[in-house]
Amino acid sequence: MPKAPLLYTALKEVIEFAVEDGLLLALSATGVCVVFATGTWERLGFLNSTADEHIRSIIVNKARRELVVTSFQYLDCLGDHHPLRCRAVALQDLVARRFPAPSAPIFGSEGSISWPGFVDVDGDTATALTYNPATKLYKVWDLRDYSPRLIIRGRGIQDICLHSPDVALVTLHGSSGVLPIQLRSLVDGTVLREFCIPLGAAGEPEVLHLFGQHLLVRLPGGSLTITDSVSGSCVEVGDLALQHLQVFSHCPVSNTVLAFGDDGMRVFSLQGQQLGHVPGCVLPDRKLENAMHISRQEKHMVVYTGSHQHPAAPERTAAQGGPAGPTSQGGGGTASSDAAGSSSPAWFGSYGSSRREDSSSDHRFMVPDIGRIGASMGVVDLQRCKWLARLHAGRARRPEAVRQQHPDVELAALANVTAVYYDEMRCCIYTGSADGFVHIWRL
Repeated sequence: MPKAPLLYTALKEVIEFAVEDGLLLALSATGVCVVFATGTWERLGFLNSTADEHIRSIIVNKARRELVVTSFQYLDCLGDHHPLRCRAVALQDLVARRFPAPSAPIFGSEGSISWPGFVDVDGDTATALTYNPATKLYKVWDLRDYSPRLIIRGRGIQDICLHSPDVALVTLHGSSGVLPIQLRSLVDGTVLREFCIPLGAAGEPEVLHLFGQHLLVRLPGGSLTITDSVSGSCVEVGDLALQHLQVFSHCPVSNTVLAFGDDGMRVFSLQGQQLGHVPGCVLPDRKLENAMHISRQEKHMVVYTGSHQHPAAPERTAAQGGPAGPTSQGGGGTASSDAAGSSSPAWFGSYGSSRREDSSSDHRFMVPDIGRIGASMGVVDLQRCKWLARLHAGRARRPEAVRQQHPDVELAALANVTAVYYDEMRCCIYTGSADGFVHIWRL
């Protein structure tokens, strides 16, 4: 069994998951990435190539069946900044338990990117964006062969965001009171459309997103505007509830927007029409990327809502066709593994009641009164905008021996969730905790 990287033996929160080819990869804030085998939950090894490598992100490149790893070496430290490097690791090498796994450097001309440069990799669109302050060049890369698709000179550019495989949102440095924005083609770099956003005394936009062909903008204290970049039509959303939403996510399949605020999640169309409201769906600390995960067909969303007081949710059973709670297997329903090294079991039992404690065939997940609990996690039906199921700590039925050995494990598992992933193929949810553990919740 390979040893843990020497610099990262302390437990630290899990910040990111990647699941592919029967592998579960858990990345911690200390830069350690642990590889598990799904099903057996055996720890296979560490993705870190050296003892001083700090991994910043892991992205699955489905086009090549590889992992794109962005990291830095502590030995390369330049003052307070660390040059970023990118490498590709074949998934088959991890499955074959070759550790440290062979890897190859990618983005060759950008072999080392210093601050304030960055690397932004999108596995879904098979594109990556890099900025090298030494050359002042933005480069868009094709992950199918790691070749540069487009090079954009950085003069006058404030920021670039990739929102689709074909279009980039470019924010320029403008004159006082105006923010110039361009939509550029990623095919040849031509400017498709230009906008000038008047800022006045309000300052920078609170919301600035390009979802498909629609540009969402909201200035401090102003209304949310949605502009169709093709037709030029603009809709001002005057709903007061939408004006206070802070976190937005686009669902490209249904072409709808999920917006999170203090009173829950709202779903609305890109024409400004509200389609639904899910009370109690509040993201902890308004963090989107780690607190929720949407299924590929955008039918369900698993979300961690932290410690909030929410209205009661309806009951849902497996027999009705919706997601169920953690299954009961020999009295226990989940397993827990330490993402920083050691592996140990954890038991959560069946939440609610089941007619047979040793079988999951007729398991019944009873949703508690959410208004009386703290930290919780649940499944939302995005098509009907309603809760399907909620679970919380403190209602587990467990064997007496396990209860004595791990008296508070299920409470801790939900009290400090730092990352969430919904594995549709295995019908389970992975959560990472602040103390460096990975918990598996079976549906």
